[in-house]
Amino acid sequence: MKYLKHPAVLFSIYIALVGGSYLPYFAFLPIRISYHVIATAVLIWWIWRDGLPSTPLLWPLAGLSAISFISAINSLDPRIALEAWWHMLINGLLGLMLIHWMRKDWGETLFRSQFGIAGLIAIVSGVEWLLTGGARVGGPFGLINLTGAYAAVLLLPTFVWAWKEKKWWIWAVGAGLVAVLFMNDSRGAFISAGVAVISFLLLRFRVKWKVLLVVGSIAIGLAFGVMQKTSGGHALGDVIRQDLWRSALAMLVDHPLTGVGPGVFGQAYRSYRTVTDDNMSGAHDWYLNTLAELGIPGGIASAITGFVFLRALPRRRTAKQDAILAALVGVGAHLLFDNFPAVNFVFLVNLYVAYLMAHQPQKRRIQARALLESASAVMLVLFALFLAVFDTAQVYYEASVRDDSISEARIASIIDPGNRIYGIQVARMEGDAGRVQQLDPTITESTRMDYYGLINFGRFLW
Repeated sequence: MKYLKHPAVLFSIYIALVGGSYLPYFAFLPIRISYHVIATAVLIWWIWRDGLPSTPLLWPLAGLSAISFISAINSLDPRIALEAWWHMLINGLLGLMLIHWMRKDWGETLFRSQFGIAGLIAIVSGVEWLLTGGARVGGPFGLINLTGAYAAVLLLPTFVWAWKEKKWWIWAVGAGLVAVLFMNDSRGAFISAGVAVISFLLLRFRVKWKVLLVVGSIAIGLAFGVMQKTSGGHALGDVIRQDLWRSALAMLVDHPLTGVGPGVFGQAYRSYRTVTDDNMSGAHDWYLNTLAELGIPGGIASAITGFVFLRALPRRRTAKQDAILAALVGVGAHLLFDNFPAVNFVFLVNLYVAYLMAHQPQKRRIQARALLESASAVMLVLFALFLAVFDTAQVYYEASVRDDSISEARIASIIDPGNRIYGIQVARMEGDAGRVQQLDPTITESTRMDYYGLINFGRFLW
């Protein structure tokens, strides 16, 4: 019980299962508001109390934040892009906070909390698999791909921690994660886990690459063979994924300097797609998604941040550090086929990055760090005010959907006129189809308005 009271554990559990989990955040307004309040308050308190940590990643992250902010202002929908940028700001600051927590020797506590969450994922997924007669499981996150990705990232570190610490319960969690991968049947998750294992063997044991190539190819081939026999539902997804990639490149060609704006891919895709499925919020390729949303400067800034990270890696690593680095290599491979904006997944990746970065503070004091701290605090306070307005409008909007009240829909539109979902709600309730088309010409009879609401930070209840 004492362990569960640790502030880092409580915050990690909240991020993983409540405020940072994708579906609860969008499906339940109180959870969304709680995340806005808690994340902002925790970060402001941390910056005021401890300041930003000295780390080689500080300035690259600041540059990426500035470029993405410019992209948001110049996006196809600045209102939605700025709210998406707030999430990027929060994720970046959380990563820096995790570096500070690691330096306070909270690392092992944070990882044990993640292993506990992994155990819960395994239990919930197992129950779901039994109740649904062997259907692909979404676990406690409710999303198949996200659960698979989360389990895959945790798999290798779980076994390495169990090996080094000789803890039976961690071994049990690792076995449960293996079961989750097969119950989840996500190809991206298998790629992530497989690449992680191969990378670990290369990093740790210097296995001859020819042997590794043969063994790795056979293992991945067997995994794909099992998946193809147990599931035939990937073909349509592959067609849509190819259209997403083509559309992302087209967006980059049309908007090379600033992209379409952070978080705006889902809106832009409705104008670029050639398939009927329009319920997509990302390009299913993080690299293409970044280029499409942030343009060439955003891609360069992201690459520089990655390069600085690689340069700052410890030269003599422990087995645990190699496991974390290998898991990140697996994530990099997985992100060729998916992108995960969910805060809990980003938090887990940030935790891994922090584990590798905590060993080495910047040797020289970073100039103008106080300026970055002040700018971060000002932006957090400013966006707290904006989010209070946005959340108030969302309260009225959801009341209008729940009570079929046009007056409350109009109040939501007045409070937050930049969110077009509110204006569309008013027009739909008035029966003004022309106004709906004026607000968004891509809406058709077959448009799933619940999914459409998700990419506009609003939702139709379902």
